[in-house]
Amino acid sequence: MDLFARRFFEVYRGLSLNSDALPTDTKTPGFLQMLAILAFHTFIEEGVDVVICETHHGGQFDATNFVDRPAITAITKIGMDHVENLGRTLKHIAWHKSGIFKKGVLSLSVSQDQEVESEIERRALEMGSSLQFIRDVKGTLLEFVKDVHIEDLPLEQLENCALAIQIAHRFLYLCDHSLDGQDVLAGIEKCRWPGRFDIIDYSGCTWYLDGAHNETSMAVVAKWYNRVASTR
Repeated sequence: MDLFARRFFEVYRGLSLNSDALPTDTKTPGFLQMLAILAFHTFIEEGVDVVICETHHGGQFDATNFVDRPAITAITKIGMDHVENLGRTLKHIAWHKSGIFKKGVLSLSVSQDQEVESEIERRALEMGSSLQFIRDVKGTLLEFVKDVHIEDLPLEQLENCALAIQIAHRFLYLCDHSLDGQDVLAGIEKCRWPGRFDIIDYSGCTWYLDGAHNETSMAVVAKWYNRVASTR
């Protein structure tokens, strides 16, 4: 918290937001814009080597979408999310999400609905980005870990895990490094994500927790709950 407060006030003062002389009609950063500025200021000042940056909201007009040359961009499964801002069809949402693509930069994604894939492909071509879909999830995982270790992962996270592995693998390749099975296995074993496919036994009750917030993720969580609750 001390670091957050220090860096926040460096940005706050640096933008003269504490100045009484600031014109009343000056447009100041919104909440998400301020967080993006603060985050990148902190990364620079702390000498961070690698940043994994998730967009706040959409992609095309997101406050984080100002990096001209990211190493890699990636899109997870797209569903009906933030429709009041991103549009009421999957195609509209895909247009916003694929706004992170950059010319000459590799873009990765997982299998999507046909409408989404078509829009993502169109946008990648339009923006000059090389796009690849990860369709063989298990095959991708088996390149790095054995079947027995895949079983340690929630079924619902296999696709995300395959995408994460490919992002790390491609990034390290750009840096003349490689990713091996031990690296992936360590990531699987050490990964802790409270509130995501989370099971807590407390005071005689079993709590099944997840942060699902749209129809697509709710359906996935319902399948997870039905599967794991029946075995306990």
